[in-house]
Amino acid sequence: MTSPAPGSTPGATAATPRRRRPVWAWILLALVAIAIVIAILLLTGRCGSGSTAGAPPASPPVGAPAGAPGAAPGAGAPGAPGAPGTPGAGGAGGAGTAPGAPGGAPTDPAALQSRIDEIVAAQPITFRPNSAELTDAGSESLDRVAQELTAAPSARVTVTGYSAPLGGAGTPDPQQLSDQRATTVADELAADGVARDRLQTRGASDTEPRPDPASSRRAEIAVS
Repeated sequence: MTSPAPGSTPGATAATPRRRRPVWAWILLALVAIAIVIAILLLTGRCGSGSTAGAPPASPPVGAPAGAPGAAPGAGAPGAPGAPGTPGAGGAGGAGTAPGAPGGAPTDPAALQSRIDEIVAAQPITFRPNSAELTDAGSESLDRVAQELTAAPSARVTVTGYSAPLGGAGTPDPQQLSDQRATTVADELAADGVARDRLQTRGASDTEPRPDPASSRRAEIAVS
């Protein structure tokens, strides 16, 4: 039988000292905890993204305009690229112009007649006495009239020649002379570019006699 050591209390046992955990063990535990947290976050993110994958796109609100986000591909407002253009829009093709005077504007017979009357009033279409030959002034006036007529290709023209009603000895027949004067004017207009099929002539000595020599040696032009 073993006797207790000197100075010890009988029945008491010696206390065992507690061992402290090393520092590296705490670091390892912290790293493991961090890894677990990261793994949980990754799994949570994957589950969240996977829940919306494959879901159909949201339909646009009722009454939303075409072309709004969520609309079907190809839907768009009128005028979108690829839509057929409106026929006759400018630019390009542009609207057509009516036939007639230069620039496509239709001929206005009243306006054309007014311009011709102004030319003839300022410088009449006159002839030499007892002749179907134009005077120089009459020829110049006729040239200006021809310019107006060529600019209005749809206008029809009637040329009326005049002469004195009674001729003296050795003078031409009045009606024949008035016919010749109308023909002379028509020939001059045709030479200046007015289509011959647009021209009609008549002598007016018998139907509209003009005793005054100044007014009888003339020709007048009417358009329609």
